[in-house]
Amino acid sequence: MKLEKHICEDCGAEFEAGKKARFCPACRRKRNCESSRRYMDRKRKEKALQPPPPTKLSILRKQQSVLRAKESRLKKVKVLKRTKRVICEDCGREFVASPGARYCPECRKKRMQANTMATRRCVVCGKEFVGGPRSLYCKECGIQRRHERWRRYMERRKAGKSIVLGETMRKCEACGKPFVMMSSTQKYCPECSWNR
Repeated sequence: MKLEKHICEDCGAEFEAGKKARFCPACRRKRNCESSRRYMDRKRKEKALQPPPPTKLSILRKQQSVLRAKESRLKKVKVLKRTKRVICEDCGREFVASPGARYCPECRKKRMQANTMATRRCVVCGKEFVGGPRSLYCKECGIQRRHERWRRYMERRKAGKSIVLGETMRKCEACGKPFVMMSSTQKYCPECSWNR
């Protein structure tokens, strides 16, 4: 590194240093100390603004307040479960139900059947459940089916039979040339797919 002569902007002393130097070593040291002191002062102020670390006692108190809040919520739910006499909005008949109910059981069943959600029968166990037009399984059987499907997929994956997009090779059905699959339903190589 080539040294050049400079004049310090702070004290006016002459010194040798690199091309972009503005301050002599002593003034530079003093400036660094001042900037580090300012930095430390700023950090102390930030630390003073932060809340103190939690003590064991404060953690216990917080846990107790959370438990109390949960208990009060449970009590409120129990209060809401009280039943009262309600008048059905469809047929005008009086029935006993929770305060939020608007329709009697018969009218509710009719409304459900008119809607896409309806009472359906599970294909596996035969239990009745409320579901959409394409639902075949009740909740329990649906969970079992998903577990079975996932297990079969993992077996195929371990055996190397499952498709890995961007890696799995396949022969084109039109020209017989091998290509890398970029979609799970891809049958043709890029050249043949453009010509179709």
